[in-house]
Amino acid sequence: MSSNVIPNISESPTVSLIAAGKALGIGRTSTYAMLRRGDFPLPIVGTKGKHRVPTAALRRILELDLEENRPAAEKFIKTLVADPRLSTADRYQLALMLIGDAQ
Repeated sequence: MSSNVIPNISESPTVSLIAAGKALGIGRTSTYAMLRRGDFPLPIVGTKGKHRVPTAALRRILELDLEENRPAAEKFIKTLVADPRLSTADRYQLALMLIGDAQ
């Protein structure tokens, strides 16, 4: 992924924590510091060095998507929530994202 391009959800459902931070104008050190404090401004999926940020959340905070893309994002999140390989904590976090979008 180029540093100036944020992928569509269909291209990459998640982006690395560092790429998300960079897109928000946050440096690597500050991104990891925010992660440790628990105040990174986007939801984070994964643990133990495998931190990923949902592309939909990144695109939403940067206001890159139009309302017409919302159904695809909702379908993707519902699919992830149902994935039996996800931890309970990750499943819960994704469900909260979906509920938050619906309100």
